[in-house]
Amino acid sequence: MPTQDFDKAQRLLNQLKPVLEATDNLQASYAAGIKEPPGHPNLHPVRLAMKELEMELERAIGQIARSRREDDLERQRRQAQYKNK
Repeated sequence: MPTQDFDKAQRLLNQLKPVLEATDNLQASYAAGIKEPPGHPNLHPVRLAMKELEMELERAIGQIARSRREDDLERQRRQAQYKNK
C-alpha cells in the first residue's frame, strides 16, 4: 500500500475526529435528558449537542470533498507530467 494512502487515511481520521466527539457529546446529553419530562430545561443541552453535531458533520463533509478534489487535481497533474515525458 502506498504511503500516500496512509496519509489520506490519517487525514480522514483527523477530519472525522470532531464528528465523533460531537456524537459522544450528543449521546451523553441524550442519556441525561431522556430521564427528564418533556419540556424540561435539561433538554436544552440535547438541542445544543444536535446543532453541534450537524455543524461538525457539515464541516467534515466539506473538508472531505475539498480533499478529494485536491487529490484528483494532483493525480491529473502527475498523469499529465508522465504523458509529456
